[in-house]
Amino acid sequence: MLTPMDIHNKEFKRGFRGYSEEDVDAFMNNIAGDYEKVYREYCELKERCDSLQDKLTQYEKMEATMNSTLMLAQQTRPARKPTSSCRKRKARRSRCSTKR
Repeated sequence: MLTPMDIHNKEFKRGFRGYSEEDVDAFMNNIAGDYEKVYREYCELKERCDSLQDKLTQYEKMEATMNSTLMLAQQTRPARKPTSSCRKRKARRSRCSTKR
């Protein structure tokens, strides 16, 4: 990738009736300054992106661990026996549904 120093250090050959050296130098300095800003921002964003990617990887591992823990808990839980109040509610529901 082109760096700001590459732009700053670029020299052009002189030709007969070529461009004004002062104009070219001034323009190249403007370009180098603007490019340096963009290049810094790019580097900062790349670092931030890498950091966020690392965090995402950690969260994905945590999610997988939680999912496997949940699955294990569901597989190992004892079967619940319905309580008497639960049986009464089920009976009421079945009576209500048969009346319709």
